[in-house]
Amino acid sequence: MSSTKSTTTDRWLPHAAGFREHIGSPLRPHENDLHIFSGVINRWQQTAASPNALILGVTPELYSLPWPEQTQVYAIDQSAAMIRDVWPGPVNNATHANWLEMPFAAHSMDFVICDGGLHLLGYPEQQSKLAAIISHILAPGGLCCFRLFVPPAKSEAPSAVLADLHAGRIENMNCLKLKLGMAIQSDAITGVRLGDIWNMLQTNVTDPANIIDQPGWTAANYNTVAAYKDSDTRYHFADMSQVISMFESVSHGRLRLESIVTPEYTMGDQCPIVTFRAR
Repeated sequence: MSSTKSTTTDRWLPHAAGFREHIGSPLRPHENDLHIFSGVINRWQQTAASPNALILGVTPELYSLPWPEQTQVYAIDQSAAMIRDVWPGPVNNATHANWLEMPFAAHSMDFVICDGGLHLLGYPEQQSKLAAIISHILAPGGLCCFRLFVPPAKSEAPSAVLADLHAGRIENMNCLKLKLGMAIQSDAITGVRLGDIWNMLQTNVTDPANIIDQPGWTAANYNTVAAYKDSDTRYHFADMSQVISMFESVSHGRLRLESIVTPEYTMGDQCPIVTFRAR
């Protein structure tokens, strides 16, 4: 998502058909993430006979989580291509719309879940608006669960990330996109322009074959960064304290922090799973 509908929709088109083959952890949920998500669902004290769960995006792994019996699992995504090519659930359960324009009634959802999507929205305005919308549509006792992408505790310079890349210390393009984007970003409000990530790699990786030959890398995985070329879309990586404060303040205390769990894999400390409960 982004602040404009066309930018976001177009940006996802290169990923739709080959999404599962070429995008991996941490950009896609790891087994450890799914274990954590499942634990949150298992601790969910659901009282509705037929609960409603909403996925922000069409992440197939989230649809396949162990939802309680009779749960209706819905999704909302503003890319028609992603819905068509990636969503594994009933077609009528996927809404083609902007997250900030959800057509859902107050208290109509019992669980809202998102894997790595908050940074796609501008900070703080759009992210705050999403938090307010979630507070509006969540039923009392409902849960909101996000896997976040947060900057490292100790900031890295782009030159340090590139040095690690050339030294073989970055596992794959999925990690590189996040690490380099966070290194370029000066603050969450400004964010990082995707085209700048592309430009920095073009300038500093003169022979991609040298990177592709490293263990864990493939040409297909490396080439997914081509979707960033000339893109003015920005990612906005807020830190954990900013996210917690935002969700609790814009909901006027209705969304209360319930848990923060850090997954155990490369860059897991930057991909915490945070859960809020609606009062």
